[in-house]
Amino acid sequence: MRILHPGMPVAEVAALGGRKAAGLRDLRELGLAVPDWRALPVDAFTEHLRRCRPARGEGEPSPPGDPEEARRIRKAILTHPPAPQVRAAIRRIEDELGDGPLAVRSSGLEEDGEATSFAGQHESFLNVRGTDALLDAVLGCWASAFSDRSVSYRAQHGIQASPRGLAVVLQRLVPAEVSGVLFTANPLTGSRTERVVSGTWGLGEGLVSGAVDADTVVLDRAGAVRSVVLGDKSERYVPADGGGVSPHPVAPADAAQACVDEGLLRRLGAVADVIDERLDTPQDIEWAVADGQLWVLQCRPITSALDAPPGQIRTWDNSNIIESFRGVTSPLTYSFARRVYGEVYRHYAASLGLDRTALDQVEQWTPYLLGYFDGHVYYNLHNWYRLVGLAPFYDNGRRNLELTLGVREALAREVAESLVPYEPGAGPARLLRMARTRTVFAWRLLRRDRIVARFLTGFDAAFAAYDAVDYSRLPGDEVLRRYLALERDFVTRWGPVSITDQAIGVFFGLLAHLTRRWLPDAPPWLAWAAAGPGKVVSVEPAERLAELAEQVRADPALEALVRDTEGTATRQALADAGHHAFLTRIDAYIDRFGYRSVDELKLEVPELSHDPASFFALLTTALGGGEKRAAADIAPHLRGLGPFRRLAYRWARTRAQRAFAAREKTRFSRTMAFGVVKRMFRALGADLARSGRLAAPADVYLLTLDEVIGAYEGTLVESDLAGIVARRSADHARGVTAPERFTTTGAVYPASGGQQWPEDVDDAPAMGPRDEMVGVAAGPGTATGPAIVVDTPHGVDGHVVVTYRTDPGWVAVLPSAAALLIERGSPLTHVAIVARELGVPTVVQIRDLTRRVADGTLLEVNGSTGRVRVVEPADHG
Repeated sequence: MRILHPGMPVAEVAALGGRKAAGLRDLRELGLAVPDWRALPVDAFTEHLRRCRPARGEGEPSPPGDPEEARRIRKAILTHPPAPQVRAAIRRIEDELGDGPLAVRSSGLEEDGEATSFAGQHESFLNVRGTDALLDAVLGCWASAFSDRSVSYRAQHGIQASPRGLAVVLQRLVPAEVSGVLFTANPLTGSRTERVVSGTWGLGEGLVSGAVDADTVVLDRAGAVRSVVLGDKSERYVPADGGGVSPHPVAPADAAQACVDEGLLRRLGAVADVIDERLDTPQDIEWAVADGQLWVLQCRPITSALDAPPGQIRTWDNSNIIESFRGVTSPLTYSFARRVYGEVYRHYAASLGLDRTALDQVEQWTPYLLGYFDGHVYYNLHNWYRLVGLAPFYDNGRRNLELTLGVREALAREVAESLVPYEPGAGPARLLRMARTRTVFAWRLLRRDRIVARFLTGFDAAFAAYDAVDYSRLPGDEVLRRYLALERDFVTRWGPVSITDQAIGVFFGLLAHLTRRWLPDAPPWLAWAAAGPGKVVSVEPAERLAELAEQVRADPALEALVRDTEGTATRQALADAGHHAFLTRIDAYIDRFGYRSVDELKLEVPELSHDPASFFALLTTALGGGEKRAAADIAPHLRGLGPFRRLAYRWARTRAQRAFAAREKTRFSRTMAFGVVKRMFRALGADLARSGRLAAPADVYLLTLDEVIGAYEGTLVESDLAGIVARRSADHARGVTAPERFTTTGAVYPASGGQQWPEDVDDAPAMGPRDEMVGVAAGPGTATGPAIVVDTPHGVDGHVVVTYRTDPGWVAVLPSAAALLIERGSPLTHVAIVARELGVPTVVQIRDLTRRVADGTLLEVNGSTGRVRVVEPADHG
C-alpha cells in the first residue's frame, strides 16, 4: 500500500489523500511550520468498505441517506478486521514519524470545499499511541463517514449519500501550551478586511468541541487590534495518560489573562499574510504553540458568506530609496527609474539561465519594483524580496537586502519565505531548474571580476559616443531615437552586472559571520571597515576637492575671494584676479566629476557640468575641513586570529572588498549615464517648449516617460500636455509629508485622488544635557562639535553634520565634516562607505534625529559604538 507524505506532488496528494492532506502539503510548501505527517490513501478505505459492507437483501433498495443502512455499514467497518496491508502501513508510518503520540484525522475528498467544509462531521482522535490504537482510530475515522451527523449533513447539502473517498492523516501531536483558530477573514461579518483569532490554553479540542470558552481577538489586516473578548478558559485539555485527552482546571490568574499575547498575534498575522498571498480564498487555520514554536495544524476555506476579495497586500517602504530620490520626485524621473529598474532586473534574471516559463513569471513583477505616492518614491518591498530569491542562499540574501535597504522593520520570516520569484515546479523538473540556476549563478559569481571589467570596457566605449553629441542642436524626435537606443544599449549591459550585489551578499555576509564568530569582542563597525573597497573612483571627488580647498587656504587673498564672492560670479572674479592655473584645476575637476550633483539621480536636478556655480558652494564648504584623517586600522583587532583563521578571514575580506569596489565603479558609470540622459531630456523639454506643447522647457519633468515618447510617437491618450503639467504642478505644490512605511490592500490609491496619510506626529522632545541617542555604528572614530542640521551638503565647515538622508552628491564635502549623523540609510550606502574610507565618524539609523537636534547643539559622537551624546544644548535665547 502506498503511503502519502509531504514530499509528493500536490495533485497526487489531493487525488489520493483528500483535502486535508493536500492542505497540509500546501502549508509545508509555503514554508510554514507543519508537524510531520503521513496518510493512508482513499483506496485503503474503499477496499475495506468493499470487504466489509453488508450484502443488501432482496426487495427495494434503501433510499439515499437511509440512517439504518448507514448504521449497518458503520458497525461493519468497526468490527471487520482491516487488511494486513493496512496494519503494515501503520507500522511503517510509526517508524517514519518516530516515537511520540499522533493525531489521527479523516481527510475526505469532499472535505474543506469552498461551499461545504464537513467541519466536525468526521472523527478525529488525539494522543494515539501504538499500532492497535492507531488501527482503531483509523477504523473510527472510516466509520465516521457513515455517522448520523454525516448522513444528515449530506442530505441537507444535497450531496450523494455514499462518500466519494476518505483518506486518514496521521500526524505528530503538538503538546500545545496554547492553541486556537485563525480566520483570515471575519466569518461572522463577512469582512475580508478583518482577521479573527480564537485561542485557549492547552490542546485545541476544548475550543473545537465548544467545551471551553475561548479568547477572541479581531484585528485589521495590518495587525491593529480592533476588539478583544476574554473567554472563561476555566479548563484546558491535555494529553491523557491512557490516550486521548482530558480536561484539567486552569489557575484563576491564567484564566483571567489573554492566552494570545501581542507577539503571538504578530506571528499569526504573518501566517495569515503568507496564506493570503498564495491561496485564493480566506482560510480557517488551526494552530498550536509548544516550546515557543508556532505550528500550523491544518487549514480549510471559510465557507460562510464573505465580502468581495480585498486584493493583494503590499508593503511600501522608502528606507534607502530616499538616498536617490529625496522628497518630491518628478513624474519623469520616477517613470524613467521604474522602467530602468524593471528592465535591468529582467535582464539579470535572464542572465541566471532561467527558462522561458520562469522568466514569464519574473516579468510579471519586475516592472513594479518602485511605487509613487504624492510625488514620493517607494520600494514595493514584497517584489524586492522576490528579487533576492532569484539567487541561491535566500536567507543570506534577504538579510543583506534588509541591511542594504536600511529597513527598520524586516518582513516577518513566514511572509518573506512565501515571496518566491516564480513557481519552482515539482519533482525532477524542479530539481533540474534549481540545479541549472545554481550552476549558472556559481559560474557567474566566480567570473564576476571579468563580467565587471567587460562591462566597464563596453560602457566606456558606448558612453563616449553618446557623450560626444550636442543634443540641443538635434530635432526632438532624433533626440528621442538616441535616448531609446541608449536605454537598450545600457540596460542590457547592466542586468548581468547585478551579480555584484549578490557577490556583496555572499562575501560580506560571510565576512560578517566570521567577524561575529571569531572576533566576538570586536567593535560593531569592524566588518564594515574590513570590507572597505579602498581607493575607488567614488572617493576621488572628496579627495580632489580637499586638495583644491587646501590650495585656497594656503593663499589668504584667494580664500577671501572664494568665501566672499557669490557663486555665480566666482569664476569671473578668479579670472579677473589672474588665477588661471587654479581655474584650470577647477575645469579638470568638473570635466572628471561633472556628472555628480546632489540628488544626482533626479533628472530635474542639473549636474555639476551644467551648473558650474554649484561647484563653488561645494568648495566654500570644503574650506572648513580640518586635517586629513586616516581610515580606521583594523589590524589590531585581527591579531588574535590563528594562521588558518587569518587566512580564511583575509580570503573573505578580499572578496568582499572587490565586490564593493566593483559596485562603486558601476555606480559611477550609472552617474555618468544619468548625466547624458539629463542632457537628452533638457533638449526634449526645449523642443516641446519651442513647438508650443509646453510653456517652459522644465515642464517636461512633470510628464511621464511614456508621455514624452507619446508626444513624438502619437500614442497619447490625453494630448493636452500643458494641462497635464498644470494639474501635476498643483499636486506637487501641496507639500505632502509622506510616511516612511505603509501597507495597502488591493487598489492602492484612494477614491479622492490624494493619499490619505496619517496626521503628522508631534515633534519629538528636544534633547537636554547628557541625553543620548543610539544608532548603527557605520564609521569608527570620535568627534565633538556643534551640530548643523541640513538637507543639502552646504555650510558644513567642521560641524557635526545632522541630516535626514544623504546621496552620492554629498561625498565631496565629507572631509569638511567633524562627524556624520544620518537619520535614515544603511552602513552599506555609498556615502557611508566613503565616510569610512575618509575616517569620518559616522552613525546611521538614528530615530527622530533631525527633530530632536537643533543647530548649534554641542554633540559628542562615537562612531565606533553608534552613540551620540549632548554635551550642551543649543542656545536659542
